[in-house]
Amino acid sequence: MFGLKPKVKSFGLDVVNINYGDNQTCEWALWKNPKCPALPKIEDYDVLKSFLEPGDFAIDLGAHVGDTALSMALCVGKKGLVLALEPNPATYKILQANSDLNQEATNIVPINAAAMSEDGDYVFQYNESSLMNGGYQKGISRFKHASFYKIDVQGLNLSQLLTKDYSDRLKNLRFIKTDLEGGDYTAFLTIKDIVIKYMPIIQSEINGVMSKDVRLGYISDLKKMGYQVFSLGSLYLDSIQNLNDEMVGSSETFDIVAIPPNLQKYFSEFDITFT
Repeated sequence: MFGLKPKVKSFGLDVVNINYGDNQTCEWALWKNPKCPALPKIEDYDVLKSFLEPGDFAIDLGAHVGDTALSMALCVGKKGLVLALEPNPATYKILQANSDLNQEATNIVPINAAAMSEDGDYVFQYNESSLMNGGYQKGISRFKHASFYKIDVQGLNLSQLLTKDYSDRLKNLRFIKTDLEGGDYTAFLTIKDIVIKYMPIIQSEINGVMSKDVRLGYISDLKKMGYQVFSLGSLYLDSIQNLNDEMVGSSETFDIVAIPPNLQKYFSEFDITFT
């Protein structure tokens, strides 16, 4: 805030074995940043496996080091595809390493770019010297986002990218996850037509920096499209619960899960209400 900040730090990685599913093992590039969660969210594998099938297409926006992309990729397999966008150069290196592992069973395509409304160069801001977490903070007070490390990143219009390079995959689009530090609704709007056509399940962060109007607008758009919208009670998909008005109106950060009618059957075991 006062111009006194340490230099950007970089960390290497170790490759470790991770257990998942029914006594299966995969490899994971473990970022040696002490402030980063050590392991992938492999707990999501069992829930994802219920609706993601081999050959499916999944998209991870704000993929970070690949902590959610890995579970997605293990579900869709070698014939499927996980498209993982991550603009941060520090975490992208680890995402790239994770995409290179397990290639006999997975297919992760990493792209070092942000999902934006227009192609171009952007300035993202991060809140500490290892660039672990941050995003596009234009128009948000520094005192609210507390991010003072500026990094030049590439932005891509996701709709144009998908229709140009992945049109053959869209018919199998089954799941989209976004974690964009407040930019999730903006990214959604760029691919709204694609979402309407293919109706994938959507897991999206509702960040504390989002205004109530933005939150309501995002959720309202999803409901008008026919989605049922729920929230997560923790970091993991098995904590899905009914979304209440108090949570939407708060300044909390949480994830929503939007489920289309044709995929509701995969969530019958959860204590949630479909109307």
